[in-house]
Amino acid sequence: MGKYQESTHMLCDLFEDRIINGELTLPSQSFADVVLSLLPGLDWETGETFISRYVVADSVALLLIKLAREDYRFYDHCIEICVCNIGSESKLPDALKHFSIEVLKGQWPRPRSSGVERKKTWLHDAFLSRHVQFVADTYDLSLTRNDAAARISACDSVSEALTVCGCKTSYTFLKNLLKHPDKSRFRDELEAFEILRNDLKISMGTEDWLGSNFGTRLSSFTHSAEDRIKSSFKKHNR
Repeated sequence: MGKYQESTHMLCDLFEDRIINGELTLPSQSFADVVLSLLPGLDWETGETFISRYVVADSVALLLIKLAREDYRFYDHCIEICVCNIGSESKLPDALKHFSIEVLKGQWPRPRSSGVERKKTWLHDAFLSRHVQFVADTYDLSLTRNDAAARISACDSVSEALTVCGCKTSYTFLKNLLKHPDKSRFRDELEAFEILRNDLKISMGTEDWLGSNFGTRLSSFTHSAEDRIKSSFKKHNR
């Protein structure tokens, strides 16, 4: 029981200043939003209240249109970039020019969603999943309860700490992130993100998921991560 209590106290110290009005202070982002926030060679200039233009490297543009063929969320981001830069008479890489032409001709339809469009809770769910795994590894706790075990799993620890700090979160919700078939796509995306992070040797401690370091630009985007993301799209967009 000592390790469980120690883990819960550690998590309370981490969470208590980062919960406002019963919610974790994390931005609402989809998986595509998170990937784009990390890409090198993709920047933007902001006007008074909105993005005025995007600056996109040729290599990034090629990557984006590859992903846009597989997933509607990347398709939508490509549309946003094209509309913004055409409207502001700013430069578009050739790959995105051809993309916009094909869209206007009706030759590049938006990829179909595999179901109801998902809420932008990817970063929130990834944060919770990663902390459950961190607690399990650090304090030698099981991820979830065994049938006959007391309520001292890593999911219990994270659930208790969040709830004590004012963000009510159930054990079942956390367990489902890790185990439920309906969350398999999320787990595939998280695995793809971890491949990207590990391949590029990006160190992300618990603080980095909540701090400004999360938006650090990466030096490259490896084929293994790209292929893993595309594989996830093909698997789930059927």
